[in-house]
Amino acid sequence: ACRHGKNEVAEWLLNKGADVNLKLLYDSQSTPLHGAVYNGHISTVELLLAHGANVSLKNFHGSTPIDDAKSDEMTKLLRR
Repeated sequence: ACRHGKNEVAEWLLNKGADVNLKLLYDSQSTPLHGAVYNGHISTVELLLAHGANVSLKNFHGSTPIDDAKSDEMTKLLRR
């Protein structure tokens, strides 16, 4: 949901107790925040941060969500 910017689905899952920092096992061990950042979904990133997403978690490649940010706006949002 997060990598595709599906905020309504992401919020529903989070409100039902989904782990905001869950690492994907089948992929690159990225978190929902990695996916939202990589695909430029600002509002999804804001939602995840509001639910306590950790900006310091690294994926399989050793990248944090901040490393994956492609715009200054996204980087600033993650560094708040």
